[in-house]
Amino acid sequence: MGFMSLALLAMCAGSGLCDDPQKEPKIIHPVLSWSGLNRFSDGGGPGPKPHILLITDAKTFAKIWDNMELRGDVPQVNFEDYFVLTVTRPGGLDFSAWGGLALNEKGKATVHGRDVHPDNMNSRYHSTTIGIFPRSGIQTVDGMKLPAANSGHSGAAVC
Repeated sequence: MGFMSLALLAMCAGSGLCDDPQKEPKIIHPVLSWSGLNRFSDGGGPGPKPHILLITDAKTFAKIWDNMELRGDVPQVNFEDYFVLTVTRPGGLDFSAWGGLALNEKGKATVHGRDVHPDNMNSRYHSTTIGIFPRSGIQTVDGMKLPAANSGHSGAAVC
C-alpha cells in the first residue's frame, strides 16, 4: 500500500467519511386509516396539545369509536397481529402516500405524515386520524411501549 493510499485511509477514518450512513427508517403504512375526523377550529387560540393514543384491545377501540360518534360498526381488528393508533393534532394527519410509522432498526416507531388541513394563519383546524398497523417489528410508538400480543394487557397508552 502506497503513501497516498495510507493518507486517504487515515483521512477517511479520522473524519467519519467512511462510516456507514444511517439507515433510513422503514415506513410502515396502515392497513386501514381514517383522517379528518372530528375536525374543529381553535379560533386563533393555542388549541389543545397533540394527542396520541395507542389502542391494544377491541373493547377500548369500540369505546373510542363510539365516543367519536363514527358511523357504522366498529371495524374488527385482530389485536394479536395489529394495533390501532389515534392521533389528534393541529393540521390533522394524513397517512396516505408517504405517511405511517417511521420504524428504525431497533423497533422504535414515530408517527409520520402530512397535514390534512391548511394553516389559515388566524386559526388552525385540528382533527383526529385513526390507523390500524401491523405489530411486526414494532417495540414502541412515539415512546409508548407496544405490549406484546397475548400479554394480558388491555386498554390504551396515551402520549
